[in-house]
Amino acid sequence: MTYIFVTDRWVFKCREEFGDLSCLKFSVSGEFFRAIRISRIGEKYYVIDDNKKEIRSNDDILSVTKKYISETYGKIKNSFECG
Repeated sequence: MTYIFVTDRWVFKCREEFGDLSCLKFSVSGEFFRAIRISRIGEKYYVIDDNKKEIRSNDDILSVTKKYISETYGKIKNSFECG
């Protein structure tokens, strides 16, 4: 499954890979910036971005990803789910 999240400045194209989410981050003008990965290990989620971040949550990985993007890069204005 592929998910696309859009904020005011960024577009994230995320894909499920073996229980993790791998995201490519683009500016709204289409310039590629970096890859981001969200993984669950035990009871914790780990975000590999500029800084490694640990998140404790009982939510699913998609909810954690949305929360991380909103808190770090701004409110998600639009999202799409592609089969």
